[in-house]
Amino acid sequence: LGDYAIISFNKRTSDFQTDALGIILNESSSGCSIAVATTNRLQKDDLIVVQVGRLEPLPATVVWRKELDKDVVKLGLRYDQ
Repeated sequence: LGDYAIISFNKRTSDFQTDALGIILNESSSGCSIAVATTNRLQKDDLIVVQVGRLEPLPATVVWRKELDKDVVKLGLRYDQ
């Protein structure tokens, strides 16, 4: 898709801030998968807020995590709205 996702570690959309950036790999109406720089944050079941492309920030849950190599992690996010 070539778009990016902005991730906020805050759980409320009203407190949205940029804590991490990811590249969108796949997107659907119920969630997306993104690639981000390796971090100890963003573990399975974490509650976050994500802004995907031009959409408004949405609450989301990390439903899976796969380390691709030492520098990149692939995440599956489910929109919680």
